[in-house]
Amino acid sequence: MGNVDQDAPDRSATEAFKQVKAIPKGVHLGGSPQLTSLDLSSIETIGWQFELYNLPALRSLEGLRGLTRVEGDSMTIWGDSGFANLQGLEHLTTVKAQLRISGGISELRGLDNLTTVGPLYVGDTTNLRSLRGLDKLARIEGKSGFSTSTEIRNNAALTEIGSLNALTYIETALDISNNPKLTHLAGLHGLTSARYIYLKANPALTRLDGLDALAESTSSIYIAGNNALTTLEDLRALTRVNYDFTIAESSLTNLGMTALTSVGTFTVKDCAALPNLDGLEALRSVGLDLFIENNASLTRTDGLSHLTSVGTGYYLGHFNVRKNPALPECQPAAIVATLRANGYKGTVDISANGGAGTCN
Repeated sequence: MGNVDQDAPDRSATEAFKQVKAIPKGVHLGGSPQLTSLDLSSIETIGWQFELYNLPALRSLEGLRGLTRVEGDSMTIWGDSGFANLQGLEHLTTVKAQLRISGGISELRGLDNLTTVGPLYVGDTTNLRSLRGLDKLARIEGKSGFSTSTEIRNNAALTEIGSLNALTYIETALDISNNPKLTHLAGLHGLTSARYIYLKANPALTRLDGLDALAESTSSIYIAGNNALTTLEDLRALTRVNYDFTIAESSLTNLGMTALTSVGTFTVKDCAALPNLDGLEALRSVGLDLFIENNASLTRTDGLSHLTSVGTGYYLGHFNVRKNPALPECQPAAIVATLRANGYKGTVDISANGGAGTCN
């Protein structure tokens, strides 16, 4: 048999698969107010898609206890179902497909032996408070032709992600956004390299402590709109961001990225509380452009005093320091003088900075 595909299934629809071990195509079960149990325990592998949705009378996934592996496109659990956790999936170790979890689920228990997934989506949940159940997850892999982003977003009750502490490898981009109760990132300590990191609109997030071992982003980092975040010192191991690094945090007072040496394009903007650029003393190279803009409290830029190059090769680069009303323009001008002495030929825009201070 190639496919279990039932909207509004009853028990007899699943009993037909009692002796089947492999489903080459997919399992789609949803939309049934009557289904109270599954009888699919013989199934060990699903070759394409696995979808469970809107099964309000289904209290348990025990009928899937034989499942060990999902390949192909996606494994999706969403909507309003009667099961509060994923117990019954304890033998599942590998989801090569994208794993998507949303809806009213309150626990991820049942995924306790899962070690590898394709892109991961945990989002749009109402009751999920933690990622407990993903404690053995070590690898998040990309999947050609499908989403290349791992997303933890729009989770109304999520307060922590500490159960990701076994995670050491992530091939996809990482998007953690719009989680109103998330306070920290502890659980990501095993990551030393990541591709794209997107942290936005987590209003209770005060620290980036789970990223304290991160040494490199092979693509970009975007940190913005986390209104309780005051410091980036947990990024103390970060040495390089290959492309864009954007920081736009209204409460940020301390950069503290003391190991950062090179960035593609570096942007610090809309940081209303940031007084200086201290913590960037190791930064030597900005490969494309530098933008320091609209930082209301910024009075000093000498944290960039060791910067020796902006732009690279045929791309001359831009050095823009604009609309920082408390910043004396002699501060960035001194940095440009050093860059010019090192051969910088790119454009410079130092304007609308109203500070009246002096420079030594």
